[in-house]
Amino acid sequence: WDKDGDGKYPPYDKDDVAVLDGDLGGGKHLPWAIRCSNKPKPGYLEIAHLTIRNYGYRPQDCGALSLFPSGGERQTHVYVHDVELHRINKAQASQSSRIVFSWWGGPRSHVAFVNNLVDEYGSYFCRGTGRGKRFRFANNTLRMYGVGKGGPGLVTGWKIWGFNSGFEILDNVLNANVAAYRPNSRVAGVGICQGTQDWTVRGNVLIDMGVTLQPHAKGYYQGRPLDKILIDRNVFQSTYSGWNWGPLAIKIGGSEGADANETVKNATITNNFMYTTVGWGCGISSRAGNGGGPPTGTIRIAGNTIYGPLAYKTMYGNRLGTGIRITPKASLPHKQNKYVIKNNIIANVGGGRNVEVSYAPTGFVAGGNVYDPQGEFRWNETNSRNVLTFAQWEAATGQDADSRTGVPKFIDAAKGDLHLDPKGTGIRGAGVDITKITKVDFDGQPRSASNPVAGADAPQPRPKRR
Repeated sequence: WDKDGDGKYPPYDKDDVAVLDGDLGGGKHLPWAIRCSNKPKPGYLEIAHLTIRNYGYRPQDCGALSLFPSGGERQTHVYVHDVELHRINKAQASQSSRIVFSWWGGPRSHVAFVNNLVDEYGSYFCRGTGRGKRFRFANNTLRMYGVGKGGPGLVTGWKIWGFNSGFEILDNVLNANVAAYRPNSRVAGVGICQGTQDWTVRGNVLIDMGVTLQPHAKGYYQGRPLDKILIDRNVFQSTYSGWNWGPLAIKIGGSEGADANETVKNATITNNFMYTTVGWGCGISSRAGNGGGPPTGTIRIAGNTIYGPLAYKTMYGNRLGTGIRITPKASLPHKQNKYVIKNNIIANVGGGRNVEVSYAPTGFVAGGNVYDPQGEFRWNETNSRNVLTFAQWEAATGQDADSRTGVPKFIDAAKGDLHLDPKGTGIRGAGVDITKITKVDFDGQPRSASNPVAGADAPQPRPKRR
């Protein structure tokens, strides 16, 4: 780091180069760049201003950073920033032990991974469990390159479970990089898994991937439900037509397992832009419910804009897509009953369904939404051919009396800019007060309780001159 001995180090000293390179030549690579031992646990650890490249590439566990030993005292204050990581586990068949930034270990708290580049990595970026709290991942760029055990696909951003709380996933760019390796199964950007709570996923750009709530995994940690989950002000861009079941931005799972007393409690999805050029399989999908007991929380979907064809192609032929879909398994003993769906815009540019609900949730509330005029609806019906018009949907649900159909005009929908064009009239005056759910819009501008606007972009009109 300081080869010339002048007391300065990169990037401030341009005479030196700070690189950890795991390439030993002859096709051999070191497994880990930095790996901490059990004793003593390294607290107040800072890793910054270097390049880590060419690690992994072996059948056993491997990656770049393994910083959290298990057992003993709590490990606190780990800070990784301004690091470039290149070709970590690149193009290796996905395995659970191949992780760029290992999350196994603990207990731990106050961990920050900020302003880093993770370029062309395979398998998992961050995976594991162990007790902990207060974690921030901000201003990072993740670019994937992975293969599956039987072919291309299978690469993941975060997948974290167990007794962990207090995650902030802020202002990152997650790129599935699908043109480089053509995956044939969905890529998960952020996996919020069983037992974790208090997540804020805000301000991120997710390209050809989504956010998944996986509340239950048989045989693994089941101690508490997913709770206090906020997915807010993100951009979801889907441009890849190779998914078997179409692009999907946000997926909420459930479980029939008798050990799952409660899986998803409270989740809030607000102010997101969801844009596709190839057709949504589904913008937001929920299969929430439990095997062991009735759910007690609420899933709120408010102030989002979902744009693009509600139709997609698969190897089995053309399929209809859905803007918001609530379809737990029919055999699920205890389905999620409390949903609030308000002030969303679903703008379809080719056949499909606005909203699909396969049963009749007792706590279903909807209002202030703007639906595509040509889009269909389904309610309390498992037969996919039984569809409703908007008027029939209102009558069947007893909701959406203050919603409407319309064609919004956006600033530049063809390029994914879903801000409302102030000259547009298709949805003017739409919306209800959602300030108790979210007080701001996509840009962080205050929402009005008295003059609400539907969609993620809720600009307020200029005051009239006196």
